[in-house]
Amino acid sequence: MLALVDTGISEGSWLRARRQSGGRGRMGRTWDSPVGNLYCSTLVRLQPSDPLPHTLALVAANAVHALVAPLCAGQARIKWPNDILVDGAKIAGILLERTGDAIIVDGTSGSIYVRPSQEIEAAYAERVRFRARRQAQYSALRDRPCVTKDGQ
Repeated sequence: MLALVDTGISEGSWLRARRQSGGRGRMGRTWDSPVGNLYCSTLVRLQPSDPLPHTLALVAANAVHALVAPLCAGQARIKWPNDILVDGAKIAGILLERTGDAIIVDGTSGSIYVRPSQEIEAAYAERVRFRARRQAQYSALRDRPCVTKDGQ
């Protein structure tokens, strides 16, 4: 994404990768990320009415938290300044890079990823199975004639 900023790429453009190599984080940390998660970057052009650039990591973390918290089986929280944790496990990290008037919300040099733990996957699968069982029970009863206490 950083290479595309000077080409005139429009605000709101997204890049997504199946895997990530040569990732960068805070304080120069590096890593590779395997296939199977969400790795993405988007471009935001700074406007005079926007929050101060140095506060945007927390603004982005709040936005991601607001999105994922209602979807989580556990308690989601923000770990200052740019991570989202669910029950203490990191599920997302946000890195912002600035070049000129562009802020890159980055998952190519940072990571915005979703990788549920095995326990969360198992709990979700059980929930899906439970709903399917309930739906089957409802379907079996749905077409049965109703009989009231007085027999009518």
